[in-house]
Formats: sequence, structure tokens, C-alpha cells
Amino acid sequence: MTKDIVNAFLYAALARSLWTELEARYGESDGPLVYKIRWEINSITQGNFSVIAYYTNLKQYWDELVCLKPPAMCSCGQCVCDSNKAKREEIEEDHLMQFLMGLSEPYDNIRSQILVLDPLPSVNKAYSMILRVERQRRVNMEYVDVNENSAMLAKGQDYRNNVGQRGLMKTRGFTDKRNVTCDYCNKTGHGRYTCFKLHGVPDWYKDLNERSY
Repeated sequence: MTKDIVNAFLYAALARSLWTELEARYGESDGPLVYKIRWEINSITQGNFSVIAYYTNLKQYWDELVCLKPPAMCSCGQCVCDSNKAKREEIEEDHLMQFLMGLSEPYDNIRSQILVLDPLPSVNKAYSMILRVERQRRVNMEYVDVNENSAMLAKGQDYRNNVGQRGLMKTRGFTDKRNVTCDYCNKTGHGRYTCFKLHGVPDWYKDLNERSY
């Protein structure tokens, strides 16, 4: 302790008074750290994190804040108003609201359902409810992925089958007439050399129609 400080407290009557005043004047304040933690709590959101990671991160800040600034609780043991219980419930509700406010958009429905419950659940209960929703979402997403992969495989197989059929037709000398257009009558399915409108209907085609009837 420097001489200047000693002179300032030279006439202190009690040691307790001396240390109390010293702490008030020169003790380090937890104010900046408390401010930082409260700012983090109010700013933190789930974002792309899982519910577990988001809740764990938030709870760490809650625990740090309690260590730095414990809630004022009655310790006389004679209170009949149950003020400590009311204080704990107030803290619990604050934690619940902070947790729900930071959740991502996919949890809007379950958040709304929790907020209309009476009484409100504890933050741990709400966390458990939302965790079940997250697990169900993962199952649904995996199911969608499987269906999409199956559809892609089926399309790929159909494409390979079509390519194979066209290749087989070319190998055997067949032509896919669906892609042929007659330059005389402008109809598809045949070419100029087999156009009935240009050359007339052949006898074999007439016989074929008569047999079909």
C-alpha cells in the first residue's frame, strides 16, 4: 500500500471499515464482465447449430452469470412468503424465454405450443420437447433423401434402357419413326418415300385393315 493511500485511511477506527472502504475504492469491478455475458446471452441464436450445441452454449453463459452475480436470496430461514421460490421461478422463466427466442425458424410451431402452456414448463422440459422435434426432423430429412436418391436411380435406369433400345434398333437396321417427319404431308411417323398421301395406300395396308376387322 502506498504512502498516499495510507495517509487517506490513517484515522480509520475499525479494520473492517478500512477494508470495506478499500474494496469500494480500489476493488476490481465485475461490471464489464457481467455486461459482456448478458450481451452474449441476449445476442446468441441457434443459427446452424444443433439444439444440443445451442442450449449447451447458452447454459454456459447462465452458469457464468450466476457465479459472478448470484441472485439475491433470503438466508434468514424465517421467511414465510416463499420469496426464494418466487425468485427461482423468475430466473427459470427468464432462461426459458431466452432459449426460445434464439431458436431457428423451423421450430416456430413447437415454440408457439410451449408458450401457450399453463403453467409454462421449465427450460429443461422445453429443451427436451424441442430435442424430440429435432430428431424427428432428421428422420424426415433422411427419408426424403432416400426417396430422392431412389427416384434419381430410377430415372437413370430408364435413360439407360432407352439409350440401349435405340442402340439396338440402329444395330438391327431399324429407324425410330417417331422422330421422322414427311416433307410432303408434314406428318410424323413416316418419310416421303412411304407417304400414303403421295404414293397412295398400298394393297398390303388395305389387307391388313380388313383382317383387323
